[in-house]
Amino acid sequence: MNKEELINSLKEKFESVDEAGIHKGKTEAGITVWGIGVFDKVGDVIRKLNLTFYTKGVEPDSVAFWGVSEPKPVSPVQNPTFRDRVLAFIKTKMDSKVIKFGYIEQMHETANMALGVVIMPDKSEKKVLVKESEGNFSLEVL
Repeated sequence: MNKEELINSLKEKFESVDEAGIHKGKTEAGITVWGIGVFDKVGDVIRKLNLTFYTKGVEPDSVAFWGVSEPKPVSPVQNPTFRDRVLAFIKTKMDSKVIKFGYIEQMHETANMALGVVIMPDKSEKKVLVKESEGNFSLEVL
């Protein structure tokens, strides 16, 4: 597998690959270290992962590998945490213009509740309670 094939395999596994952000690191004994960012989507949450791979040489057809074995599978993505899901819910409210901005002040993961502050379209600030029940979120102004 060469560098281009390795990048193409990442494109198949992830939501998108930051090809512009590929950076070349140190070269020792003919092995070059590369860094690349990929974006993974789990539910409504998108995460950026920074991966490292290696090439023997810097030519486009140089052999590329993940490390000891070729190819090394990408570590499994963890399920989104309650915090991730709350932030994604707040973002959907911002995208739909229900609120201008929002953030979490406190959370109680076992009770599936979060206390936050939102800025409304009229620029007023309100305390809110974000609750999750059976996978559905609600936003209650306090």
